[in-house]
Amino acid sequence: MKQKVVLECAECGMRFSARIWTRLTIGKDKTTDDKIFRDEINFFICNRCGNEGFAWYPVKVVDKLTSEKAVVIPTTTEGFDVIEIGEEEPGKVFYDFDSLKWQIYRWQGGHKAVFDPPPEAEDIQEALTKGIIDEEEAEILRKTNWDLMLERVDDHNMEVHWTSKENRAFDLYMRCMGELELTRKVVEFKTK
Repeated sequence: MKQKVVLECAECGMRFSARIWTRLTIGKDKTTDDKIFRDEINFFICNRCGNEGFAWYPVKVVDKLTSEKAVVIPTTTEGFDVIEIGEEEPGKVFYDFDSLKWQIYRWQGGHKAVFDPPPEAEDIQEALTKGIIDEEEAEILRKTNWDLMLERVDDHNMEVHWTSKENRAFDLYMRCMGELELTRKVVEFKTK
């Protein structure tokens, strides 16, 4: 099934109308099946800058013969964002967890809502005791210069200017504190 959409080029920002596949049935039409294997499903070329790539939108796929189902989210190229589909605004689709983190950041009003370092020594010890992190990860959390990282968060442009080591520390911090918070909310029931 194809839907009318407005696409935005990820390179130059040009917007244009198109039709993209949102659902495919494999084995129903050989021409469509062939397009999958030639990478022609939802593939576009920008008339302004020549950027080429896929529309970043999930495609639900069903195999007619076996009824097996899948969802495809292309992420291999700098393609085209789907900014409008039909008469509705599509739900936000994420292609990696870093993008999701920044969306949560936006929803909750800034880095303090999601990312409020540094972790306290007690938090690190509790995470170690509960097996959430290991000693090497605890050491990363202890040695990270969180103040310096926070200085390099650009709230206005929603960007960070961190090294790969700092990005790893951020991911570790988010995982550690998130899992720690979950364990604190669990109420254990004792059986007789």
